[in-house]
Amino acid sequence: MPDVIEFAGMKLHINSTAQKQIQADVDNLRRYDSYFQKKLQKVDLHFPIIERVFKEENVPDDFKYLIIQESALVSDAISSSNAVGFWQFKKETALEMNLRVDNLVDERLNLVSSTRAAAKYLKKNNFYYDNWVYALIAYNTGRGGAEKYLKEKEFGKKRMDITGNTHWYVKKFLAHKIAFQDEIGKSEKSPYFLFEYTEGGNKDLKEIAKDFDADPDLLYEYNKCFKKRKVPNDKAYVVLVPIGFDKAELIAKNSNNIYKQHRQSSKESNSVSLAKYGSPVKAYYSEADLFPTIKHTDSKEILIVNGKKGTIAKPGDSFDVLAVTGDISLDKFLNYNDLTDFDQVIPGQVYYFQKKSSKGKTHYHTLKPGETLWEISQKYGVKLKKILTKNRLNSESDAKPGLVLWLRYIRPKNIPAEYHDVRPFENKTEEVIVAKNVHTVSGIKEPESVDPEPDSLVDTELKKDPSEDTLSDKTQHIEVFGDSESERMERKKILTEDTEDEAEETTPVEYQITHHVVQKGETFFSISRKYQVDIVDLLGWNDMKINDVLSIGQSLTIKTPVPSQIEVNDVDNPVTDPAPAQANAQMIIHVVSDTDTLYGIAKKYQVTIKEIMNWNQKEDFVIKPEEELKIFLK
Repeated sequence: MPDVIEFAGMKLHINSTAQKQIQADVDNLRRYDSYFQKKLQKVDLHFPIIERVFKEENVPDDFKYLIIQESALVSDAISSSNAVGFWQFKKETALEMNLRVDNLVDERLNLVSSTRAAAKYLKKNNFYYDNWVYALIAYNTGRGGAEKYLKEKEFGKKRMDITGNTHWYVKKFLAHKIAFQDEIGKSEKSPYFLFEYTEGGNKDLKEIAKDFDADPDLLYEYNKCFKKRKVPNDKAYVVLVPIGFDKAELIAKNSNNIYKQHRQSSKESNSVSLAKYGSPVKAYYSEADLFPTIKHTDSKEILIVNGKKGTIAKPGDSFDVLAVTGDISLDKFLNYNDLTDFDQVIPGQVYYFQKKSSKGKTHYHTLKPGETLWEISQKYGVKLKKILTKNRLNSESDAKPGLVLWLRYIRPKNIPAEYHDVRPFENKTEEVIVAKNVHTVSGIKEPESVDPEPDSLVDTELKKDPSEDTLSDKTQHIEVFGDSESERMERKKILTEDTEDEAEETTPVEYQITHHVVQKGETFFSISRKYQVDIVDLLGWNDMKINDVLSIGQSLTIKTPVPSQIEVNDVDNPVTDPAPAQANAQMIIHVVSDTDTLYGIAKKYQVTIKEIMNWNQKEDFVIKPEEELKIFLK
């Protein structure tokens, strides 16, 4: 265990107490050689992809060891706090990082998507502290939780002391770095490599496996993010295809040289060096999540927005009112914000009381569908005319979705405008199955057999054979085994009758509509917790996105199932004994924490929400911190 460690361009000096603590963790990681070697083989298989993504995102390579600490490279790892996936994102953070999490896809389980999100999250933290050690702490605690461990005098420092009092997460990370850094590439060679396939939109994993002559079960093992074993087409998802080295050339040829093209494009993009203009031109090199930066002042109405005096408009505000708030004339207010008398105030939008800057604090932004150049101008605090000039545009209408906007420098004449695929996710309505307790997620209805979208985790669909999901899938499964035509027809008839019987016995769920008025300090997360609803549903009901700004006094629609629909006390089967049907079941008491949900508790103990409600004679979904719940283990 050295007394000085290089980390992310910083020099860390380790005192004797910290050395002993870190060394103890290193010893534990290396204690069982066979286990260490298996983990090392997994590291060697995945690290090339992680290293490439970090290089593209300009994140220090050292952070690749964090994925071993977080999940041991287990894609569907779940923590006790409901963090999920390779990089252990909670659902709300995943949504903030633009990961898709719903009943079709959970990108937290996708190595490429989640690694890019982790890189952006680390950069977002470092943007505030200019200190990668502090960014690491904030990755574990969140920025709010990190404040008590940080010293402002250390911001921007390239040298730090690591002591016995340093946050445990940092020392645990350093132990992983030391344990693995000298062993990378020395494991027993895997029989295959992971090919990154991006042309799988609308294809089943079974179909992709057939195209690549790959093991279907092994392919699914590396792509658990696709819950229905089908790749959506709302964007280019990376499918990891395990391919034997002996088939590499054949695969490259049969897949239109995707593998060779990918390696060549990565090589070329990494060689682009525009020192005069800052970072290489890449559409994914965007720090959009960091802007606008908001700081509070002594005044409730005036904020510091991207370093300028400004405010966030509230419902009912007018330009006159905002100008008075900023103590400037109406003409100046309109001029500073690139507005005319015909424009309207947008609640939740930022407005400036000072001139915006001539260049941005970040280099690029990829224009998304529905975004306007004026919105980008407000988001980054850059004058609208300057954005037009930097991108050689004559008018706002010339900017099309997917355009990579230059915000800091003028795009040189010899560099053509760059466009990237930013097609929005289309909520295509699937066949509606009427069932008890239908839980709507993103406009798609699922029957009771599918658990409501968790606040966190992996859907139980992952553990089921996909051939059991629908009638058509079942029928296809029968035909695969080559039964006679008569046998197939008989089985199809039985399956059809079973499905029709199930449909006749079900009734649609009824919802109670509530309107919540946003209070000071409330967030989407706290409101979803208050009403015990899924954050994705909350956003969908109100046609909002996770990064939208909530305004005090804003009204939000909340939909909750009518309690009678839950069938807590079925009329035909009144609950007289809260004990479970299983004999000799073990009863435990679960003390509710402030982050618990009924769904999370049910998943933790592998029971159903209805059982918990029956055992505790609850009439609604509401649980309170410190409440004691009876749980009967099966």
